[in-house]
Amino acid sequence: VLVTPTAIGGKAKVVTADITADNGVIHEIDKVIATRSLLSDTIAGKACDPALAATVGTLCAAVRSSTTVEVALSDVTGSFTVFAPNNAAFDALATKLDLSQATDLLPLPELPDILLKHTLGSKVLAATALTLDNSVQPTLHTDDEEKIVVDGSTGEVLVTPTAIGGKAKVVTADITADNGVIHEIDKVIATRSLLSDTIAGKACDPALAATVGTLCAAVRSSTTVEVALSDVTGSFTVFAPNNAAFDALATKLDLSQATDLLPLPELPDILLKHTLGSKVLAATALTLDNSVQPTLHTDDEEKIVVDGSTG
Repeated sequence: VLVTPTAIGGKAKVVTADITADNGVIHEIDKVIATRSLLSDTIAGKACDPALAATVGTLCAAVRSSTTVEVALSDVTGSFTVFAPNNAAFDALATKLDLSQATDLLPLPELPDILLKHTLGSKVLAATALTLDNSVQPTLHTDDEEKIVVDGSTGEVLVTPTAIGGKAKVVTADITADNGVIHEIDKVIATRSLLSDTIAGKACDPALAATVGTLCAAVRSSTTVEVALSDVTGSFTVFAPNNAAFDALATKLDLSQATDLLPLPELPDILLKHTLGSKVLAATALTLDNSVQPTLHTDDEEKIVVDGSTG
């Protein structure tokens, strides 16, 4: 039996159980359970520093609305990086979700995982983040596949995917805590649940699994591709191979099954070559006569030809 949070970090363990009394029971534990006052220098505590209320006060309320998240970010033996949405970022998310105010986000069942997707399991200062070039980073989200992309190649630290589209920018860096660092960002990072109506989300609609289920697995096998097709401010056309198409490719490559394609290092670029950087409905495509179209493939020369001239 383990109990958290503790004043010295880690979990308290019951070492002697069931010492009975007339009005209950006592379990001996090996660490002191901590109040918030003992954890004010952790990330969970720093997020609720009154001096930061004007910038991340909503984050404080969000963290404290989930004991699971608060306890995780209160572990003094941990080492974390939190990309902390500011108040304006939470306001924007509330507006996107048609909520009256940011505090209406607090009861959402997905909020704990949204917060955990803002959290890395190691301390990454801004100087290190600036050396990253579209680096895929695992998060504390309960689904190991829910990763983020951190990019410092432009001279700013940018994070994707976001709930309202585009990239979240670090606006205040290196707010240090005993168990890591906080970077204030200007947009809320999105979980898949917030992006179900994007192309990346639609590809994984259970209703379409019988036709493009393999495509879903392929997109989700590459955080780079999934993030690109999750940008709600983008405009894309995806020529989506159906399951039979992926089966045929697997056969051509002497693979046992389509899922054996997922580890291929070239798969992300294969998927991106199926993607145009604009929305082209079928009616428009039918007007094209062997038209060369650029794609999102990382090599600009990797184009495709779209032809609607045969009807």
